[in-house]
Amino acid sequence: MKTYNLFLLVLLTMFFMTSVSDAQELRNIALEELWNIGGADDDDHLLKVVTSVQRDGSSVYFLDNATSKVYKLTIDGELIAVYRVDGEGPGECDNPADLIIFGGNQFGLVKAMPGRIIVSDLQGRPEPTIRFMTKVMPEPGERVVFHLPYTKYRHGYLVSCNAVMYLDRESKTTALSIFAVRDTIRGTPVAREQARVLEQEYILTFDMPDEADIPHPFNYDVWDISSDGKLYVVPDRHQYLVQIYDDQGKRLSTINQEHEPHRRSAQEKEFLSYMGEGEYMQVEDFEPAIKGLYVDENDHLWVRESRSDHIPGVYRQYQVFDEQGQHTQIVNLIYPGSSFRDDIIFLGDGLVAIIKGKYDFPRKSYFHENPNSKLGEEELAQVILCRMIDQ
Repeated sequence: MKTYNLFLLVLLTMFFMTSVSDAQELRNIALEELWNIGGADDDDHLLKVVTSVQRDGSSVYFLDNATSKVYKLTIDGELIAVYRVDGEGPGECDNPADLIIFGGNQFGLVKAMPGRIIVSDLQGRPEPTIRFMTKVMPEPGERVVFHLPYTKYRHGYLVSCNAVMYLDRESKTTALSIFAVRDTIRGTPVAREQARVLEQEYILTFDMPDEADIPHPFNYDVWDISSDGKLYVVPDRHQYLVQIYDDQGKRLSTINQEHEPHRRSAQEKEFLSYMGEGEYMQVEDFEPAIKGLYVDENDHLWVRESRSDHIPGVYRQYQVFDEQGQHTQIVNLIYPGSSFRDDIIFLGDGLVAIIKGKYDFPRKSYFHENPNSKLGEEELAQVILCRMIDQ
């Protein structure tokens, strides 16, 4: 009887492993380059700190944070316009942190501090600036600053990692929030916080932080939102863990897997720690377990894990989960080189934008206002539009 039970257990284990292997389809996708702009060979467009690439129908927009310029191109690569958005006047924003497309020829320039969104058509006809109202309320007369480092607008949802800085208390409260722009106060649009997750308290300091001290959700890539308002977020850098919330902040489910993270080489640690001009950040020995999330048009979750940029012959690999949280695919993106220093932005309809050198940006953006700071040719940013082709 014991022998029969052991034999049955082995058969069931083999069946389960075979089923999982069959379910996890391996999909190779080539990235076919359509056009590129910037880089060391493009003397006409010296791009520095490209922080955002957006698509609006047949047009592609991207923001160079360092020069406060927004570029508009067609999908075919024709440069239509370059908009200067720097300044403090209506519809202007010095060093915008991000670019948002609201539709209807309305664009949002995200001002990180004090946090707000300056709405404009990019042609000098501004709309009222969007202010933010959080559920964290200061004491009367207390000095506070609202910090809005990263913001996404997808499917009608405005999502942001944010910090409320209490200058008198020397503390700050961070959170990942879903905002709804529904009403105005004295003619000014107000984004009211309707959901608030992963709230944490910190001592307020303006010193260079260690990597381990930065809240993981404050990394732009590790959260995204689906078409039905589900918020996917990675709460901790050390775990292969994705928490899923509804648009009211209620946790619905989790995706959790065993994972052995990539150990950084000495060269990788040196690259990540150097911030320029003799400044260094203390970095961890291992890559974060999850480095990026993307929810596609079918509400399937693409996970960029710590080894995704370190697979020979693969530009970047993603683990894909369906709406029920089942691991269904392994996707290999095929393109020359490694994506370790690059960012990939999915624009829909099989279009992908690559920002070459995106992860040079922490040190470049930290020091680009320093007149003694210089960018080498290898550090010039480049935007590449590609089409995904199944192999």
